[in-house]
Amino acid sequence: MTSNCDSGTDQTTTCVNLLKVVEYDRLPGSGALPPDPGAPHATVHLPPTNPEPNDVDTAEMRRDLSGIHSKGSLPSSHVVSAVHKLPTELLSEIFDLCFPQELYELDASSTPQDEFRRISQDHILQLAHVCSRWYNVAMDTPKFWTTITIHVDYWRYLTPPVESILDMLKAVLDRGRDYPLTLTVCTSAFDDGGELALELFAKHGHRWRELALYAFNPPPIGLLHSTTKLERLERLHFEPLRRELRSWKDVEIFQGAPRLTKLEFRGFPSRLPKLPWSQIKSCIHYMDETVPCLYHPLTVLRNAAPGSSYELVLDLQNRSASDGSWGLDVSSKVRDLQIWFSDRNSATTGNLFDSLTLPRVQSLALRGIRGMHFPIWACDAFLRLADRSSSYDHIFELAVCRVMVSDADLLRCLEVLPRLQTLSITECDMPSARTRARIPELLITNTLLQALVYSADVPALVPKLYHLRLEPVIDKYSDSAFADLVVSRVHKIYDIDNNGPFKTILGRERCSLSSSLLETFDELISAGKLVFHCV
Repeated sequence: MTSNCDSGTDQTTTCVNLLKVVEYDRLPGSGALPPDPGAPHATVHLPPTNPEPNDVDTAEMRRDLSGIHSKGSLPSSHVVSAVHKLPTELLSEIFDLCFPQELYELDASSTPQDEFRRISQDHILQLAHVCSRWYNVAMDTPKFWTTITIHVDYWRYLTPPVESILDMLKAVLDRGRDYPLTLTVCTSAFDDGGELALELFAKHGHRWRELALYAFNPPPIGLLHSTTKLERLERLHFEPLRRELRSWKDVEIFQGAPRLTKLEFRGFPSRLPKLPWSQIKSCIHYMDETVPCLYHPLTVLRNAAPGSSYELVLDLQNRSASDGSWGLDVSSKVRDLQIWFSDRNSATTGNLFDSLTLPRVQSLALRGIRGMHFPIWACDAFLRLADRSSSYDHIFELAVCRVMVSDADLLRCLEVLPRLQTLSITECDMPSARTRARIPELLITNTLLQALVYSADVPALVPKLYHLRLEPVIDKYSDSAFADLVVSRVHKIYDIDNNGPFKTILGRERCSLSSSLLETFDELISAGKLVFHCV
């Protein structure tokens, strides 16, 4: 395969030069630059090659400024001096904010040149090219050197040998001193490069704070038997990219991470390494259509820690309604549950609801994936789930987003949620020709809004509602119906319950609010009774 990199000679020279640059100690107080490191690579910026450019540049600048001063246009001296007197800590914060985060992201457009820049931390070396002070700031600010992203598959197209690349990574790790690390590692085969890189990172395991691991083949032996204590690891993203991969289940290094509370993973849970499930507070699980059944995600939901947050992203477009995983009785004590999925089968949502019991859930969201087949709400199955889970007592938040459901069916479901405080409704987007879905029923209608109006004369639907978010696709309701709902809820929450302002968000992509409605809301907002956003 043809390499996308420049000539091998230049790249090898650059690799050696980079190693020299990153190994320099702090410069002495005189401000002199390090010795000439050699000719820089075209795409990597190194410190200036002039042995004492600052003295020369300063003299030239003074002559130039002297000429300007004679013409009466010299900048105020305190402005120039303020720039030079910025504290090092503030300067490092400014630099840190300016570093482009996309440098650390892997995507399909990445090239071997991008990989070389990521390894060498080229964006930091550019700072060292400016002047001796910036060199000191760049090289002696450990947090600059604490985000490392590598894609080992590109290494075969780089001219520097694996040993030199590993030396560069070691220099970066050393520059970060003892600061927490954010690592992203992608490899399709743990050959010499991938295995040695992970073993090198494992030596700094006590510094890991976030780790994203995309791997095809079994883990390296060094990681399997590593005794490193991951004392700082807080977040793990794990994506085994080969279906037959199973040996990661023997990796125990993550089991002893006392701070690990956030987990993201894709595919079969059986591919996961051993994890401290009892302390995982936030889990996101991606399952695509290649998974033969839903037994796996549902069983992980069963094992989720009590009080945790669980997000399940499912591609069910080719799932059969007779899937053998349906009929499971999965009881989970999660506090927050979000289910994103696409589906073309009307029975799927009902089967999903009938498989779950959620005795402690406080926030429940069902969201269709934009641009794909919208899930179809199963009203009767949801009512059975609510009854089985005693949801009337503990569900405080409900989100129904891009789900095909009628206003009448949604109102039936809201009747069994008397403690609901937050309601979010997003109508389905109009289907594209690619999805071939039928036109969805409009959900945000006058019927729905009028049913949510609070009245002291009749038992109120959702009496504790204080936060409402509506995102209609087109307007099939009147401004007066919306105004009646908001005004009545403001009266209930603020005037009767004395419980602060009512909050509402209205997403209107194509429509504008009437002036009379805005005037009504302005009065309530000025009185501190309403928080209203139109986005």
